Amino acid sequence: VIWQDSEKLAAGLKKSGFELEKDLQVMFAVEVGFNRKWASVSLNVVKIIHEYTLSKVKAQRDITNEKLKKEGIFSKNKELEESFLPKRLGIITSSSGTVINDFKDALFTAEFGFEIFWYSASVQGQSAKKELIQGIKKLQKIKDLDAILIFRGGGSAADLSVFNDYDLAREICKSKLPVFSAIGHQEDQSSIQDVSYRAFGVPKDLGHYFASTVIDLRVDFHTNLDSIQDLSNRLILQSEKDFYGLSKNVFSYANNITEVFSKNLLRFSTSFPSIINSFLKTEREYLLKTSIPIISLAKQICEFSDKNSLNLFKNLISLSKRLVVEKSKELSSSKKFFDGVSPKQQLKRGFTIIRDSKNKVITRAKSISSGQELNIESDDKNVKVKSLQYKQN
Repeated sequence: VIWQDSEKLAAGLKKSGFELEKDLQVMFAVEVGFNRKWASVSLNVVKIIHEYTLSKVKAQRDITNEKLKKEGIFSKNKELEESFLPKRLGIITSSSGTVINDFKDALFTAEFGFEIFWYSASVQGQSAKKELIQGIKKLQKIKDLDAILIFRGGGSAADLSVFNDYDLAREICKSKLPVFSAIGHQEDQSSIQDVSYRAFGVPKDLGHYFASTVIDLRVDFHTNLDSIQDLSNRLILQSEKDFYGLSKNVFSYANNITEVFSKNLLRFSTSFPSIINSFLKTEREYLLKTSIPIISLAKQICEFSDKNSLNLFKNLISLSKRLVVEKSKELSSSKKFFDGVSPKQQLKRGFTIIRDSKNKVITRAKSISSGQELNIESDDKNVKVKSLQYKQN
């Protein structure tokens, strides 16, 4: 029985931050009363011992954490992997108060395009637990969400008691997304902060964390970009040096090939007439060796044969003539081929041959000295000249 004013009895409880409401555990100091007339016993409330309620609330954190550890899920959210660049953030906090502005001011220092999905929920009182759990479930359904953030400003132990609730803390442990929390000040550590992926003291610290993540990545990006550019410049410089060295080698190799080709052409042009004569001589000898036996055989047949033998002789003569004609055509074709590639033919095409005073063919310009007498042979005539002083490139 409460005979006195209830507000006066609950003054100490209220001062500690609690209100008399459903499910709040309290301890009463009472006096025993006995009514002789009605033969009844009553307990008259003298005061509410608020220290008991305060200790129960603080003990709730330890009770919740111990239950989650026994279930093996206490550190489950901490084991999740944070996004490389968190951009889409789900926020659970009250629609009243200024903490949301503190958070956004800190977050937007990064000047980055964060996408915020705000679920408004009570952060104290009887409806807080249900709304907070519902917010965690709904935000997890948003596609490509990077993290869930739960925060509120400071408050009394009674105000923060919901954040030691077992069901709420268990929902965070089961979350498929990393949960970041900032509940009051550093000294107001709660159970949901114990099980969160990462916990902070106040909401603005939470905003600074995500802003710093972006800023640090931006600095690293520019640093790496400068390193890549420096490396690219060094590679380009080295490539230019390698290309210059390669071009010199190719030029030298080309000169060597040209010199060898010129020498071979000179040797071939020198021996070309003798090759042709030798070839023609061989062909003539072959024809002569072939035709003599045929003619001799024909004569013998004519001397010892009749009219049929005479016809056979004519056929043999005709065969011999065709053979001679065919071989003559082959000789003529070979002669045209050799004439086409002969040095004189090259002169007719506009080339010239330069010889020194000893009639030696000159194939390289560096072998010419100033004032040297030269003989230039072209298709129509030979010209004698004297070289001038020149600068060799």
